[in-house]
Amino acid sequence: MVDTEQTTRKGAKMGTFVLAVDIGTSRMSAATARRTAAGDIDASTMALGRARDTTPSSVFVGDTAMLFGDAAERRGLAQPDRLLRAVVGRIGDDVPYLAGERRVMPADVFAAAVAWAVDTAREREGNDPVEVVVTVPMTWGAYRTELVRSALDRIGLGAAQVMTAPDAAAREYESVSPVRPGRALAVYDLGGGVFESVVLRKDRSSGRLQLAGTPASADDLGGAEIDDAVLARVLRSVGLTTRSPEFDEAPALTAAALRRECIDAKEALSFDSETVVPVIVGAGGSVRLTRGELESMIEPMIERTMDVLVRAIESARVDPADLDAILLVGGSSRIPRVAQMISERFDRPVVVDLDPKAI
Repeated sequence: MVDTEQTTRKGAKMGTFVLAVDIGTSRMSAATARRTAAGDIDASTMALGRARDTTPSSVFVGDTAMLFGDAAERRGLAQPDRLLRAVVGRIGDDVPYLAGERRVMPADVFAAAVAWAVDTAREREGNDPVEVVVTVPMTWGAYRTELVRSALDRIGLGAAQVMTAPDAAAREYESVSPVRPGRALAVYDLGGGVFESVVLRKDRSSGRLQLAGTPASADDLGGAEIDDAVLARVLRSVGLTTRSPEFDEAPALTAAALRRECIDAKEALSFDSETVVPVIVGAGGSVRLTRGELESMIEPMIERTMDVLVRAIESARVDPADLDAILLVGGSSRIPRVAQMISERFDRPVVVDLDPKAI
């Protein structure tokens, strides 16, 4: 979500829109914002996948062009050496990707994915966005952020705003529930591959939310770890592991489909007390998974994320009592146990957006 006050004025006629793009470790998403006839700002997610609002952050590097998302995953089944994943984690690395005969720098791949999202929006909306906003991790720092800015400039998107994902989330929250001057807001971002936490304080004189202290993160915590835990639990139930030949040597499409079923099961348990995962490897069958089982598996992970949040709060020199709220973003923050544990530990209002992975 972005601050669209000035950007929507640039395209004053109705129908113009601002596009925001987030290239995450495992998923990429986009949203549009436009001014309504009543003067309000209407923001909504834009579908990037064939059946979902988000799509894998995967890029297939062909001889002359790149494919993104679902199309990249499908093409990568036949040519896995050309399929790039988790590009965000490579930004700042001076070593290029080698895909076939092509060498491409990570920042250029990232920028190409943004350009694809812009092209998708143009096709769906019938015109160009009046502004493009790209979100990046809070922990990147100036060097990696500038690499992305330069890469965007090289492909004609140099005018795009680049802001951190937690800052974008805080702006969205501030537009609905303004933080009181002198008070603070903590952002708990449980994304697909990385956990980030940051505290922002409302400046008394300027009235703006500003970074307080140093952001804290854990590169080995995220939704992907939860997905792996669910997959391991499902395989265990049918007497297998990820190293069993029935899974390890299964066709890539079959293994990917089972992993997708486990991800769907994790997401379903945010709204239902139990679900069934069809097992399409080995002897086949199905595995019943309950919300309680999922919560038992992930509680140690949530404990670790809360320890990281504590580091961010301590760095900001903020007493938890001075937090107006703890804002949960990232797809896996939708799991009910996450909000419960955070509320129990910090005793502060916990806010979960209706669509936290696309906030």
